[in-house]
Amino acid sequence: MPNISIPSGLTPNLIFAVSIICLGSLQFGYHMAELNSPELVLSCKRSQPGPVPYEQSFFGYNGFKQCIPMSPDQIGLATSIFSIGGLFGSFYIGHLADKYGRRKSSLLHCFLYIIGSTINGLSNNYGTLLLGRFISGLGAGSALVITSIYINEVSPVETKGLLGSMNQFSINIGILLTQLLSLKWSNNNDWRWLLFMASFIAVINLIVVLIHLHESPVWLANQGNSTQAFTVLHRLRGGSYSVATDEVNSWKSNGSFANGTPESETLLEEGNSD
Repeated sequence: MPNISIPSGLTPNLIFAVSIICLGSLQFGYHMAELNSPELVLSCKRSQPGPVPYEQSFFGYNGFKQCIPMSPDQIGLATSIFSIGGLFGSFYIGHLADKYGRRKSSLLHCFLYIIGSTINGLSNNYGTLLLGRFISGLGAGSALVITSIYINEVSPVETKGLLGSMNQFSINIGILLTQLLSLKWSNNNDWRWLLFMASFIAVINLIVVLIHLHESPVWLANQGNSTQAFTVLHRLRGGSYSVATDEVNSWKSNGSFANGTPESETLLEEGNSD
């Protein structure tokens, strides 16, 4: 059998960090597909009875409407306003990521996901649903930019392609998760749980970012905190401490302390129009 070599620097800590940051992309996929399966039930175009009469279900008992009447055009706007929110989110997040760091910016999109998803689940009218979708879109646009930047800045050169593909992979996992959950929840009683589940995922995302995610070593170096940048880079990639030191020093010699890595400079460019 041929020997399968693991690329240098591809450590469990690095894979874990990339997996955490990719939770934002997973939620993008989830929100992108969450209205697909329950669309007819949600918009009052079809009745799909649940296991008990709606009045006896959790949402029916607590006074929530069984569905939200929507025309095809209104359904289209409810779907597309998520992308509009994403457009705005991708514009502002670059400046915030430079000013406050990748980790804190990731916390921001977690909060936006939580707020948007909760509003979606509680919606009793069309306007509220639009608001929730737009706020979720703000979070999604922010998450996609931050995920790409963070992966680029923590990945060794030889694994940038491999780890970068986890961004798109996570989006597809989010879409798949929505479709699997909709098999159980696309009915009169439970479609709101499908929307609320996104806020549960966002809370988990928030917790693991707070507890486990390291700040980008490039951003730390950019703030003049070279020692912590060395420490984080070595913790993520392992190997010799001198290798981490040499890489941080190479950023400095290439002028990367001012603007991040050349690749992340490109990723942030659209968000730094200020």
